[in-house]
Amino acid sequence: MLSLHNAQFYLLQRTPEVARSRATPLLDLIMTALAPHPPQKQVYGVTLPTSVLFIAGHDTNLANLGGALELNWTLPGQPDNTPPGGELVFERWRRLSDNSQWIQVSLVFQTLQQMRDKTPLSLNTPPGEVKLTLAGCEERNAQPLPACVRWPVLRKS
Repeated sequence: MLSLHNAQFYLLQRTPEVARSRATPLLDLIMTALAPHPPQKQVYGVTLPTSVLFIAGHDTNLANLGGALELNWTLPGQPDNTPPGGELVFERWRRLSDNSQWIQVSLVFQTLQQMRDKTPLSLNTPPGEVKLTLAGCEERNAQPLPACVRWPVLRKS
C-alpha cells in the first residue's frame, strides 16, 4: 500500500511542472535568501538578508521543492522519502581563500528507529542526514555559486 501512496504522492507533488507551480512562493523566498549579496528588502514579510532563515512547512512542501529543484533522494531504512519532521536545509558557504561561494542542500530526518525508541536528538544521537546535489552542481564546491546554480523558471501566479 505504501508503494501506491509513494507513487501517487510523486505524481501529484514532485512532477516538475506541478512542483514548480506549487513551490513558487517558497522558492522565491529561498532564492532571494541564498543570493550572494542581496539588497535589504522584504520578501513575504521576511527582512532579508539574514544569517538564519527557518521556514516551517509540510511534506508536500518538501516534495514540491524537491521536484522543482530536481533534488532526488532515498533515505536509508525509510519506506517513505518524506518522513515526518523531515527538513530540507539550504546552506550558503564561502571559501575564504578565494571568496568562492556554493550551496549545500541536505535532507535531515529522524530515523524510524529514533522515532520508535523516542530517542532525543542530540550531538551524540543526531538525526539522519542525506547530502543532496542541485542540478548542475554535481561536483560539489567545484564551481562558484552563480555558475553552478540553475534555479528553475518560476511561474508567477
